Amino acid sequence: MNKLWLIVQQEYRVRVRSRSFIISTLLAPLFILAITVGPALLATRSSSSDHVVMVVDETGQPGLFEKLQHIVGDPAAGGSSGIHLLLYGGGGPVDSVRVRLAPAVEDGRYDGLLVLGPDFLDSGKAVFYASDPSGLMWTDAIESALDELLLRHRMAQRGVPEEDLAALMDKVHFRTAPITGEAEREGAMESRLVIGMVLILLLYMMILTYGVQSMNAVIEDKASRVVEVMLANVTPTILMSGKIVAAALVGITQFVIWGVLVVGVLGRGPAMLPAEVDLSFLTFGLWASFTIFFILGYLLFASLYAAIGSMCNSMQDAQQFQMPVTILVIVPVLLLQVVIQDPNGTLAVVFSLIPVFTPIMMFIRIAMGSPPLWQVLVSIALLAVTVALMAKLTGKLFRLSILSFGKAPSWRQVLEMLRSPE
Repeated sequence: MNKLWLIVQQEYRVRVRSRSFIISTLLAPLFILAITVGPALLATRSSSSDHVVMVVDETGQPGLFEKLQHIVGDPAAGGSSGIHLLLYGGGGPVDSVRVRLAPAVEDGRYDGLLVLGPDFLDSGKAVFYASDPSGLMWTDAIESALDELLLRHRMAQRGVPEEDLAALMDKVHFRTAPITGEAEREGAMESRLVIGMVLILLLYMMILTYGVQSMNAVIEDKASRVVEVMLANVTPTILMSGKIVAAALVGITQFVIWGVLVVGVLGRGPAMLPAEVDLSFLTFGLWASFTIFFILGYLLFASLYAAIGSMCNSMQDAQQFQMPVTILVIVPVLLLQVVIQDPNGTLAVVFSLIPVFTPIMMFIRIAMGSPPLWQVLVSIALLAVTVALMAKLTGKLFRLSILSFGKAPSWRQVLEMLRSPE
């Protein structure tokens, strides 16, 4: 145990003092913030800007334009949607009007041209012309307003009083809640999804980053030949375990630093979070489960990458072996949508109990709901056993590679070494 601790101390000091550790510690939070909060802030800023739309009304229905203004929330009608509707006062065919107003749309004076044809109230067909029709998410408000306008007109035609329309058009207020009766705030599911995905992204990045670092460290040690002296005093399993545990401690150190930064940022500006994320969801149990699956998941994939490094003598040789391990990390990410939709479904349960998929699959199940405790405990136990077996396997492969320096071992040699005693 003393030898293991000495190896861990030495490896830890070298890694935390490296330039790559300092740079990644500072840049990773900015990257995660940019890809999670950034799009929401940009969407909010984009949706909150004002838009001016010229409306060509050919329906001949008195008061139709004023009703559309009121429904869409035009500031001129006392609304606050930021969409300004202007009624075109000229005449002529639609095609000539479109050609006449095209320069004003192209140069940005108008954000679009909305044409309500003579048969709009019967067919419900409307056309919106813009300089670039793609990316016009804000036009959803206009489309919804036209839907409501048409519905009001048709109901009025059938003798429904105007004062009854609001009651008839009132939508269902639907929400989900735990069957245990525990109080859950509105938007809690969205908060679970946002926070769960952020933590999954963090777990995914750190597994790949530090896993590859473990592989590189093993290859560098083999090239230096200094490791042969170390193997005279410790077993390959202890040596590999020390390197992997040290890398795990480096990852935890970086995670703690990020956590302090996140707490500081949220303490000063919680409004930066998108979709009104409920931070009360970040309970001790969630952090504990994330820490457990992060440590075990990292140890497992660090062992897999270290095993690849043990079988290779250069980075070029290792590249062809990285893909299978990388796929094992990518597969659960690809299945996240299925698990989110049904966290306790058969597929989610089975994959969350497979050790190589457990860190991501089981954690997202915990983040989205409350899986049975026995499944969580079984997944942790299977993952811990797999980590121990992989550490032993990696040590044996490392010893084989040292004895056969200069060439990659054959699969027959690998199998023989795995069957041999330590």
